[in-house]
Amino acid sequence: MTMERAWLVLGGSSAIARAFARVAAEAGADVILAGRDLEDLERSARDLEVRYGRRAEALRFDATEFASHAGFVDAVRARARKLDVMLAFGLMPNQEAIDADPALGVQAIAA
Repeated sequence: MTMERAWLVLGGSSAIARAFARVAAEAGADVILAGRDLEDLERSARDLEVRYGRRAEALRFDATEFASHAGFVDAVRARARKLDVMLAFGLMPNQEAIDADPALGVQAIAA
């Protein structure tokens, strides 16, 4: 069954993402949690369903695995017609380090 509208929470295992997902579900939203630790995300999704009576699903997503992005997008599209997205992951080297090594900039975007 496809969700009409859902929050896609990237980096869903982080503390801020968990808090956001709880607030979103409590407000009546369905939630898709995405990140690297699928087992952890599945536990969180079940908790949201039980606590708030909203649909919640978990998907594996690793921003650094570029070859998997198209399949991930397809999996998300199969689950929700409309999405709001919350990004809760990242890496932020200092600006001087990025200026000296542009690969760090790419890594910061991908992380």
